[in-house]
Formats: sequence, C-alpha cells, structure tokens
Amino acid sequence: MKTIWMDLNSFHSKVEILDQRTTFLEEKLDNAEHWGTDIWHLKQKVIDLEDRARRNNIRFYGIPEKIEVNNDGKNLLLTLIPRLLNISFEHPLELQRAHRIRPRTSTLESRPRSIIACLLRHELVRQILTAARKHGPYDLEGHKVFIAADFSTETNAKRKAFLQLRPRLRKWDIKYGLLEPATMWITMDGNSRYYTEPEDLVRFLDSLDD
Repeated sequence: MKTIWMDLNSFHSKVEILDQRTTFLEEKLDNAEHWGTDIWHLKQKVIDLEDRARRNNIRFYGIPEKIEVNNDGKNLLLTLIPRLLNISFEHPLELQRAHRIRPRTSTLESRPRSIIACLLRHELVRQILTAARKHGPYDLEGHKVFIAADFSTETNAKRKAFLQLRPRLRKWDIKYGLLEPATMWITMDGNSRYYTEPEDLVRFLDSLDD
C-alpha cells in the first residue's frame, strides 16, 4: 500500500507540474498574441506618420530630363507648374525642395525619372492635385505628364490593390471612389460602404459572385 501511495503522490506531483507548465505556456501564447496586435498597431502608426510627413509632397511623372537645367528641379517646377495647369493659385507658389527620385543611371534612359516636390503650403498641394485629377494628364512637348500625391510604400501598395478591383466593381455597376490615403468607398443599391483593407472588399465582391 505504501508503494501505491507513493506512486499516487508522484503522479499527482507530475500532473501539477504539467498543469503549471500548461498555464505558463498559455500565458506566453496570450502575450504573443498581444505582442502581434501591438506590433500591427505600431506599424499602422508609423505608416500614418510617414503619410502625414509626405502630405506636402507631389510627384511628377513623365517630365523629360532634357529640359532640366543644371539639375535644378525646384526652379524647373516653379516654371512648369503654372504652365501645365494653367490656373490661378490662391497663394504664391513656393517650393521647399524638388529633385529626381533616384540617381541617373544612363543618359539614354527610356523613361524619365519622376520628380518629387515639397511645397510650402498644403493648400496649394490640394489645389494642384484637384486640378490634375480633373484635367490631367498634361502635354509637355509631346510627353504626357502625370501629377499625383506622394504616399508611403505601404499606402501605395494598398491603393494599387484597391484600383485593381475597379473592373469587378464596374461589373456589378457599383459606384466607387478612392479616398486618401487609402480608403475605398462604394455605393450599391443606395447603401454606402467604406473599406480600409482591400482584402475586405475582395471578400464582399466574392460574395456577390457566389
């Protein structure tokens, strides 16, 4: 009987140790899930901060490099922006800086490098982008020039994913629009929906296809 009693004590002791280890692992797993959530939220905050830091930036695509004098993108744009848009600005056009986005790799590049410009006033950024959406692209010596807002890499990827869904939206005759920085709104049967993640919109469209 004494041996059986010792075996039972040993068994209960091992069960208690296993229970403690299980509790410990469950707590670690819960913490890991919280860490994953915290990391996701931190990443979203960093993306938001980067987009806010870029809010006074504008990108110009298609401007030939041959018209640039002494690589001075700032003076070039001060001349070209009023010429291309042909609008009256609410405030003086002032640029903090402007430059091509990467070093020149060859004098025979097939596509001109885009120019990124930082304007002093956000009001002018909105005015230029609004005009570009209505009247762009613009013709410059036979070259098409596109003007767009400047976003973080992550936001640009999300916007691209949303825009790739436009054929499916048109298939169902759904009105849509892309809000800045990356929110897609849709209107169907008089009801409006807003999507901040392309995957959520994909699931909705999949449900319509089913």
